[in-house]
Amino acid sequence: MGGVHLKCWLIQRFLKAELKADCGNVRGQTAVFLGMSVASVIVGCLAALGLLLGLIPFFGWTNWFITLPLGIVGLVVAAIGNSRPGLILCGVVLLLAGLRLMLGGGII
Repeated sequence: MGGVHLKCWLIQRFLKAELKADCGNVRGQTAVFLGMSVASVIVGCLAALGLLLGLIPFFGWTNWFITLPLGIVGLVVAAIGNSRPGLILCGVVLLLAGLRLMLGGGII
């Protein structure tokens, strides 16, 4: 395998990315997936901070306006970018925020 074809195979195999047949712009597509993975983890961390704030009594409303929207955005970005850590982080944050809202009477 040539150098370009090996890179194409590695990207298709491990990032599950669909690339053009000639694999032109291999670096650009890898950078996009890496950027989306990092972005999903950062958004998930921000949602986790909102969740921690929402655990304080009388601040449960922050789960509606901070945690849930950030968690959903992070989940979508992670799904598009094939980011397993981002999916796990945002999914756990969303589950905990939903549990907190159910216990506090925010979701019936």
